[in-house]
Amino acid sequence: MSEEISKESLQKSVKTVGELYPVLENQDGKILDGHHRLESNPKHHRKTVQTKNRAEEILVRLHAHHRRQVPQEETKALLVELAQELEKSGVPKENVTAELCKVVPFSERYVRLLLPQEYKQAGKVEVGRKGGQVSAELFHQNVKTQDRQQEPHKFLETPIQCASCHAITHLYPELYHEHEGKMYCEKCYPEAVKRKPVPKTPEPHTFKPKETAEHRIAIMHPAVSRMDEAVFLALQQNETLRNKGWQFMFQKRYCIKEVVSDITATKGIIEQPLFLDGEVHVGKEDRDTANRELLAKRLGIPEVLVFSYEGAYSDAKRDEITAKIVEALT
Repeated sequence: MSEEISKESLQKSVKTVGELYPVLENQDGKILDGHHRLESNPKHHRKTVQTKNRAEEILVRLHAHHRRQVPQEETKALLVELAQELEKSGVPKENVTAELCKVVPFSERYVRLLLPQEYKQAGKVEVGRKGGQVSAELFHQNVKTQDRQQEPHKFLETPIQCASCHAITHLYPELYHEHEGKMYCEKCYPEAVKRKPVPKTPEPHTFKPKETAEHRIAIMHPAVSRMDEAVFLALQQNETLRNKGWQFMFQKRYCIKEVVSDITATKGIIEQPLFLDGEVHVGKEDRDTANRELLAKRLGIPEVLVFSYEGAYSDAKRDEITAKIVEALT
């Protein structure tokens, strides 16, 4: 039986503050929680808890036990606070511990363990200190060899741990041996020496593709112009076209002599290719016109829409082209 629920401590609690917690039983009279309280006092008051099955009985017992799981730090804080209150009321400091033991549900040993040094009697503290010194002297005498000539082992501030069995020593570093930067006890050291070192995993080789002339040309002269991207984004964000049901796809490839529209507007099953002709199309008008007419026939539409502009990209040209497309689609 633990310190907190011993029969004597329960009787002391009831005598000091009365019955704080009831014995819990179900509708059939089965005790769910409070066996020790009932053993201490068969007439302890009870409380009935309705349960349907064993699972509910276990839940009640678990929740009842939860309130008693008080950390030792919290108990210590309460004892110190109570000791301070007794001292304020006029109890001499050397008598505080004895007075506490009369009212708290713990043994004198447990109370002295939790209280700070200032509340422990000076005589008992001195006896304990001398007893510790004697124990230390006996310990050093026992670790000497039979010839009494070897000095006792010194206690290591940093212990040594075996890398294999994890055994720890504070006194005998000579029983541990180093191998490949790790320490092993005498039992594990021979096996560690026999083991072959694990080869290091080589770092994966990063493949760097060889740069070709076509790759450099594609970077310097991209197939997608900035104007195409900007107009596509503006059309996607246009509320008027969205309300009309138009949607847009970028750089759609048509398998008619490799015709690629700059932007394709769709509404239901209808597709309307849009072409933005800048300086790169100069001199290619006849070819572009023939391909686009063929595309219009294949799609069954009157014509593809072509919007020409001159010079480099600018926001003003983007807005102008976008307005023309909105007007043509609405």
